[in-house]
Amino acid sequence: MKLKEEKIYKGVVARYSPIRAGGNHLTVEFSEDYSDKNKRLSLDFIERSAALKKDLDEITIETNRLDIGGRYGNIISISDDLDWNVKLLVSAIKKLHPKERATVPGFISKVLKHYIVKEPVSIEQKLNHSTQTEVDDYQYIKSAQIYLSRLLMTDEDKSYEFYIPDQTFHISSFFRNLYLATVSPELMDNFQYLQLAKFLQLDLEDYKNIKLHRRSLTLMTPGFGKEISENIAKLNFSYEKLHSIAKNYCDPFDERISKKFVKELKERYGKNEKIIKRYALKEVLIRSDEEERTLFKEYKMFLDLKEEDIKKSIERLEILREIAPKLGKLSKINQ
Repeated sequence: MKLKEEKIYKGVVARYSPIRAGGNHLTVEFSEDYSDKNKRLSLDFIERSAALKKDLDEITIETNRLDIGGRYGNIISISDDLDWNVKLLVSAIKKLHPKERATVPGFISKVLKHYIVKEPVSIEQKLNHSTQTEVDDYQYIKSAQIYLSRLLMTDEDKSYEFYIPDQTFHISSFFRNLYLATVSPELMDNFQYLQLAKFLQLDLEDYKNIKLHRRSLTLMTPGFGKEISENIAKLNFSYEKLHSIAKNYCDPFDERISKKFVKELKERYGKNEKIIKRYALKEVLIRSDEEERTLFKEYKMFLDLKEEDIKKSIERLEILREIAPKLGKLSKINQ
C-alpha cells in the first residue's frame, strides 16, 4: 500500500489515502521528532536492509507444511505471506475497534464483498460512484492497512513507508514472530510469545508447564508476553545455537520415523517408498501430543533453511532491532 505524502512539519508527517477521486479522505499523521538526528537512518542502511529483505523473500524450503491428515471439507489454501498479512490486518482491526469481534474469516468476507460481490444499487447511487456501505467498508479495510504502516526518515529528509506485514514476513514462522516482536510487540498475542519461548527453550518458570495450544491462553498472566519479550531482547542469536536447538529436538523424532519406515518397508515390499515414508511420519506424529507435533514441524521447517539463509535472517533481525526505535508511529487517523 502506498500512501501519498502530504506534508512534513516539525517531525510530524501527515499523509492521506483517497477513498474515491474527489471524494472523502482518510487523513493520517505519523509522529516522531526527526529533528533528533539519532532518529534518522542513512540511505545506505535502508538500501542494505531492502537488499537483504529481497534475498530473504526468495528463500524456498521443501517442508513448508507437514500435513498428517484428518481435515475434511472444502479448504482454500493461501500463501504464507498473504496469510500473515491478513492475520496482522485483523490484529489492527482489534486495536482500532476493540469492542468488535474481528476474525480472519470475517475480514476476508468483508474484503470479498467490497471488491468482488457488489450489492444491488440504484441508478442514483451508481451515478454517485459508491454506496455508503462501500465507503464504510473501504475505510474499514484501509484504516487497518494504515494502522500497520510506520515511517522511516533518512539523513537526506527522504521518508520511506515501513509496512509491518511486508517487513516482518519470513518463510519461517519462528522468524516472522521474532521480527514482529522486535518492531511491533503490541501486535503480538500471548500465544505467539509462547511459541517463541518454546522454540528458543527459554528457562522461564512461568511457561514451562503451559502446553503449546490455544486453550492455554487462559493460563497466561497479563504480563506473560512482556517477560518473554524482555528476555528475547537480551539474546544474541547465532546459527550454531539455533541449529543445535532444532536438531537436538528433531533427532529423536527422526529416529522413530526411520525405524517405522524400515519396518513398514519390509512389510509392504513393492510399495512406493515416498508413500511409506509419509505413512511412517504420520504414525509417529499422531502418537505425539499437540505441542510435540507443533514444535517438530516448526523445527523441521527451520532445519530446511540453508546455513547462509539462517545467517542472513539473523542479520535481518539485527537490522530490525536498529530500525525499531526510529520508526515514526501512527498518531491519528481521521475518517
